[in-house]
Amino acid sequence: MVKIKVRNFGPIKEGYLDNDGWIEIKKNTFFIGNQGSGKSTLAKLISTFLWLEKAIYRGDINKDELHLAKFQSILQFHQIHEYVNQKENRNTYLEFIGEKNHFVFDYSTFPPKIDDSGNNTFPIPKIMYAPSERNFLSTIEDAYNIKGLPDNLFSFAEELKIAQKAFKGKKIDFRISDHKYEYDEEYDKSYIAGEEFKIDLLEASSGFQSFVPLYIVSKYLSDSVKNGKNKNNLSVTQSIRMNNEIEAILDDTTLTSNEREEKIRAIRAKYYSNTFVNIVEEPEQNLFPDSQWEMLKALLEFNNQIDGNKLIITTHSPFIINYLPLAIKTYLLKAKVSEDDKLIKKLNEIYPIKSSINPDDIAVYELDEKDGTIKKLEDYKGLPSDENYLNNKLEDVNDTFVQLVEFEDKCR
Repeated sequence: MVKIKVRNFGPIKEGYLDNDGWIEIKKNTFFIGNQGSGKSTLAKLISTFLWLEKAIYRGDINKDELHLAKFQSILQFHQIHEYVNQKENRNTYLEFIGEKNHFVFDYSTFPPKIDDSGNNTFPIPKIMYAPSERNFLSTIEDAYNIKGLPDNLFSFAEELKIAQKAFKGKKIDFRISDHKYEYDEEYDKSYIAGEEFKIDLLEASSGFQSFVPLYIVSKYLSDSVKNGKNKNNLSVTQSIRMNNEIEAILDDTTLTSNEREEKIRAIRAKYYSNTFVNIVEEPEQNLFPDSQWEMLKALLEFNNQIDGNKLIITTHSPFIINYLPLAIKTYLLKAKVSEDDKLIKKLNEIYPIKSSINPDDIAVYELDEKDGTIKKLEDYKGLPSDENYLNNKLEDVNDTFVQLVEFEDKCR
């Protein structure tokens, strides 16, 4: 089980108060809370540690040289490095247990402690962080030539460009009405096409500008990892290192043919991703509730394509959280009618089974901006509780409306 413990890092103070502070990163993990509560901070830390674990395993980083300045430079990718550059945060404590390594970053006793779990079947993740600023790429003409983009947005832009070229000449159904996505490589243009129209994405509604980049990148990466077509994602340095390791195996005359093939397969497996970790900030941006629903179902379907995939979402939307019980209920019902093809078909018409969620594979955490704590939403028979910050705010609106009606009655 991948898990993280965070104390005194930016807006997160005491952190998670249960389970000895351990936040379990399940296949489907959601973070909710007010602005400034630390949702994105926590997601960025998870992204950082997953990447760091992979980098150490591949040999991109020597764990014995991971001093404070080096780690802060890594945190700078997500612009959270300043959280450990202040006197009051010298009591920062970060601990992460991944598939391959156990990290302990205690800033009172830096350097960190990094232990190898001994797991020889480490699944190499393709990690994609979709920042909330991604809409910028759909709204600004010639956005790819603008310098000084934040590193995580630059990385997302690179993946978006690769995905666009992979889908060139195709019409991609992105689930909103009957609209399709098209990419014209000659003019480097993205289009939204309906039955009787075709418009530049730059001129489309903000909802399309939000939906399309996230959908296209998520679909491309999940499909490419599933189909083993992500072998061109290595840097030149990584490719040279991999080839050198393979050459060393080929030159080893003490190995049998079978041993040589097995070792070469192991080396290639170290560099080619076989799972997809999709970390998404606010998938609901600019979207009508129905479109939020379609986006969530798409992200869940992509996540279900491989057992080891993970979907991590930060959200302000009560609709996103309230849709989750439908996905879980579908999974539970599927198990009951699995041997009846007619009932399976009927269930799939109500809710797509490909987007269902095993109740054991989901966790929803709520962050409090006032005291920097984190709590996990309780569940009832496997379904997330509706007692949470987002739903409570909806109830506050209803309560205020009742008060206004009562006031109106007194004015008569």
